[in-house]
Amino acid sequence: MTKMRSFMGLVSLPLLAAAAGCQGAGDAPGGRPEGATAAAAAALADEGAELLARLNAIEGVEAVLNPPRVPGILEFALTIEQPTDHANPAGERFKQHVTIRHRSTGAPTVLGLSGYFGGNPARTFDTQLSLALGANHVFVEHRFFGQSAPASLDWKHLTIEQAAADDHRLVEALKPIYEGAWLSEGGSKGGMEAIYHRRFYPDDVAGTVAFVAPQIYGNDDPRFALFLEKVGTKDCRDRFVAAQREALARRDEIVPHMQQFAGDFGLPFDVLGFDLAFEHTIIESRFYLWQYRGGELCATVPQPGAPGEEFFNYFLEVAGLGWYLSDEDMASFAPFFYQASTELGYYGPSLGFRLHDLLEYPGTFYQSTYPPEVPEKLDPWAMPDIQFWLATKGERIMLIYGELDPWTAGAFALGQAKDSYRFTNAGGPHSTNLDDLSEADRAKAAAVLESWTGVKPQMPSAEGARALRASGELADDRELRDPRRAHFERRTRRR
Repeated sequence: MTKMRSFMGLVSLPLLAAAAGCQGAGDAPGGRPEGATAAAAAALADEGAELLARLNAIEGVEAVLNPPRVPGILEFALTIEQPTDHANPAGERFKQHVTIRHRSTGAPTVLGLSGYFGGNPARTFDTQLSLALGANHVFVEHRFFGQSAPASLDWKHLTIEQAAADDHRLVEALKPIYEGAWLSEGGSKGGMEAIYHRRFYPDDVAGTVAFVAPQIYGNDDPRFALFLEKVGTKDCRDRFVAAQREALARRDEIVPHMQQFAGDFGLPFDVLGFDLAFEHTIIESRFYLWQYRGGELCATVPQPGAPGEEFFNYFLEVAGLGWYLSDEDMASFAPFFYQASTELGYYGPSLGFRLHDLLEYPGTFYQSTYPPEVPEKLDPWAMPDIQFWLATKGERIMLIYGELDPWTAGAFALGQAKDSYRFTNAGGPHSTNLDDLSEADRAKAAAVLESWTGVKPQMPSAEGARALRASGELADDRELRDPRRAHFERRTRRR
C-alpha cells in the first residue's frame, strides 16, 4: 500500500474521485459540499473563459474550451497556423492541432510531442511526467499527420528541422501564458522529435525526457538484426524463426486466411498486394515479438505442421498480419514512411537474413517501397548531426529505455552531454515508463526533475499508474508510442 499512497498523493482528490466514480452520500461529486462545489465550478468557469480569450488573442490560434470532465482541470483544443516552409513564412500555411490539459499558469508545463497523431481533440489526458509534476500538458500533433497537414502535401517540407520550428513557434506562443518551467517529453518517435527540437532550439525548455527513443543510421541499420540474435533465450529465438520459415514456405495456405480476415474488416491490399504485404509482415514479426510482449509469446509459437489458420492467428497477434500494410494503414502512415526514407532511417532487409532463401521479393523490405514515392535519397548526415550535437552540446536530457525493446539497440549516446542521464528498465519492453524504473532510479529521476523545474515530483508507482490508466485520465504508454498498432487493434477487434 505504501507505493499506492505515494502515487495517489500526486493526484488531486477530486480527480481520483472522478476517475473511480466515488461519491459520498449527500455530497457533490468528489465528496465536497454542494455549495463549495458550485463556487469552485464558477471560479473554474471564469478562469476558463479568461484563458480562452488569451489563447484566441494569440495570432494564428483558434481555441475552444472543452466541456468539463474532471474537477479542477480545464481542457482546451486549439489549432495554430504554421508555415508549411518556415523559411518562407509568407507562403502556404496549415493548422497544427494541439490539446491542453490546464492546471495553473504558474505550474510547470510539459510539451508532449507525439511524433504522430494528436489524439482526440475533445479529450485531453496526462502522462506520468505531467501528473508527477502537477503540470499542464500540451500535446502536439506532428506536421503531415492526421489533421495537421498542408493542403499541398509537399513532402519536401516534412523534415525534422521544419517540425522543430513548429514546436518552437508553439512554445513561443504559449510561454507568455504558461510562465512555469517547461519540459518536453515524448515516447518512441515522439522522443526522437523531442531531441530533434532541442537540437535546433536548445533553450525552449528546461529539460527533455525521451522514452525509448532510437537513433537510427541508414535505411538498413544492422544493429537491430544483431540485437534480435541475442535477446531472450536461444530456444525462443530458434522456435520463432522456425515458425517464420514455415509460414513463408506455406504462404499459399496461410495467405487465404489473411485475405479472409482483411475482407471481413474491409481492408483492401490493392497497393502492395497480399503476397508482398504477407512477406514483409513475416520478416518484421521478429522485431514486434520483442518490442511489446517480450518472451511472453514464445510459449505459443505454433508447432511444426500446425494448421495454417493457427499460424495466421499467431502472426496476427504478434505483428498484425491481415491489417498491417493494408491500403488504409499505408495511407495513414505515409508521413512516417517518408521520414524514415529521407532522414530518420530504419531497419531493412538485414532483419530477414535468416529467411533469405524463402523470400519471393528479396531486397524490397525498405520503407521507401511504400507510398508516397520518395524522390529524395536518405540524408546520410541528418542523424549523425543529431548525435554529435547531443554528445557535445546537449544539456538536461533524460533517456529511458527498456532492456528487451529492440529499439534500445539504437539508443542515443549521451557522450559529454551536461546534466544528462540514462536509465534502463531491466527486462522492460517498448512501453517502459517512469513507474517501471527501479526504486533507486525513480528517486534519482525525481531529483533530476526537481532540479530542472523547482517542483518536487511525486513519482508514480506501478499500481497507481495502472489505476489511472484504466480511468482514461493517464495515457496508455503502448498506444501513445505505437498508434499504428493501437488503431488497428481497435479497428479489427473481434467480438
